[in-house]
Amino acid sequence: MKKAKILSITLVCLLALVCLLSGCSLLQALGDETVHSGYFEFASVERSEGADTSTLSVTSSCPLPIYKYRASLIFVDAFEQEFYETDTITKEVEIPANEQFKINFVVSNELVTRAISFKLKIQGTSKERLSSLEDTEYKVTFRHGGRVIEEQSIEFGKSPILPEMSWVGNEYFDDWYKDEALQNKIDPSKQKIYRDTTYYAKYTPDLNKVSAQIHKEGIPCVVTINTTQEGYTINGYQQVMTQGSGVIVKIEGSTAYVLTNAHVVHSAGLGLKDATITDCFNRTYQAKVSKNASGLSAIKTSYDLALMEFTLIDDKPMAVKISTTNPQIGDAVVAVGTPEGVRNSVTYGECVTYQKAQGQINLDFQVLWHDADITHGSSGGALFNSNCQLVGINYAGTSEADGGYGMAIPIAKVREFISQYTKITLE
Repeated sequence: MKKAKILSITLVCLLALVCLLSGCSLLQALGDETVHSGYFEFASVERSEGADTSTLSVTSSCPLPIYKYRASLIFVDAFEQEFYETDTITKEVEIPANEQFKINFVVSNELVTRAISFKLKIQGTSKERLSSLEDTEYKVTFRHGGRVIEEQSIEFGKSPILPEMSWVGNEYFDDWYKDEALQNKIDPSKQKIYRDTTYYAKYTPDLNKVSAQIHKEGIPCVVTINTTQEGYTINGYQQVMTQGSGVIVKIEGSTAYVLTNAHVVHSAGLGLKDATITDCFNRTYQAKVSKNASGLSAIKTSYDLALMEFTLIDDKPMAVKISTTNPQIGDAVVAVGTPEGVRNSVTYGECVTYQKAQGQINLDFQVLWHDADITHGSSGGALFNSNCQLVGINYAGTSEADGGYGMAIPIAKVREFISQYTKITLE
């Protein structure tokens, strides 16, 4: 047998217990038992493929405890026509309420290839009386990312009411999903509730609004940093010139504080001889590494972060707005920096994942991977969310052969560095 894999086809997940004849829920009380008939919700279908046949392992659940069931799997083609139903499987097994269980169907590979979706048809029998659940209420939660939009108490077998949705910053409401990964769309108002349930909202950024705000409020916060570093190494006297990016994170009086990568201003065995900062208006300032309250340089290679400072000549440069939370996977991000010396470069992408990265700079925490285009010179540059809040500091990237991902220090780690190793405070 080949290794089990998730079928990459659309799965029809009609939420639990749709009656085959009338199209409504059927929970039928018979004496001291309750019979469930209809299409059961299923969470996934896994396929183990053999030479001629495949085993389809269907994961499902039931709102009441059942002690026996009769089940078959219906195959649906690209024209939404039911073209095949498996033999009925009968099984006596104690399954608690809402607990997932698996049913295995063996079918020919030809049938699986033709199917575009499935329907799981079950008749389950429970010893629990339906009347015991008729007055039960379940919690339905509507979420967006880590935020609860609304909670509703819904009676057993009833449907929730959709909350009114509005713009969130520069993002508009797109649709509801049954999973946090936002892969399976669903209309909550058409679902009957038999357990505590959570629905997830997807918002989509309006790129015109995002771009306008980035150019107005984001670019004036981002600067170009040029350094000259020198010192004696095993190879003798060395002098190195570097270029990177930075972000103005705070302005106190006439002093602007700029966050960048430690590797932009500090190379192993070398000291910083000279540093300049050029703002988005092409004006250049002398800069230095900031000191913390103990008089030590605000550089920490374990974060790959450093804090610099320079004296302003007017109020044109701006301090960035800083997010309090890391972005969620799938959230839109915008990278601004000086790749290859091109100032005020803006690229768009998404937060892809969080994981440790191995390379020239190894950090002992999970970093933010994204697919906004960055390259040499982007180090220390800003990673914004769609509402122009700083969510990370870019520090590295992978090659095109390895996917072309950018890597950023997440804002939670940025805040940790600033609070522990610098003299400034953030709101």
